[in-house]
Amino acid sequence: MEICFITKRSRRIPNAWHFRFALNLVFTAQWFRFGGSVSCKVIMYLGSCLCGEVKYKLLSEPKKASNCHCTMCQKQHGAAFATYASLPKNDLVYISGLSALAEYNSSGSIVRKFCKVCGSSMEWGGSSQYPDWVSVAIATLDSPYKPNKIIDIQTDTKVCWLNYS
Repeated sequence: MEICFITKRSRRIPNAWHFRFALNLVFTAQWFRFGGSVSCKVIMYLGSCLCGEVKYKLLSEPKKASNCHCTMCQKQHGAAFATYASLPKNDLVYISGLSALAEYNSSGSIVRKFCKVCGSSMEWGGSSQYPDWVSVAIATLDSPYKPNKIIDIQTDTKVCWLNYS
């Protein structure tokens, strides 16, 4: 059995084939020498707002997930906290509805994006600590996504009526 991996350039190495696809999909293929089959694992997540006007895809698996208890997330989501997953901002691609996407500068350099039609919170970014990263509202994902771990952050402003394990 020979394994195929994606690399930046297409090239042939003994006993393996290397490919790169335009969308930078994470791709693993198994190639069997004598006319065998190819099996693939593609990691890509799709998401949308409540009304479906704004649609996006994630080209990589989010690296970190968190429940944010800050007052800005509470107010934007109308909930006790907001659950976000972070990934490089170049890996978030809007497929449709870009004209329906509104921005709000909530504090300093932080920009929150939401659908102007239905109000769904889509993402926030612009952190001075992580300028090349974006955080996507996990609840807007249409594809199944189960983070390994979700941490609670900004717990100093956690609402007093929330009690969960």
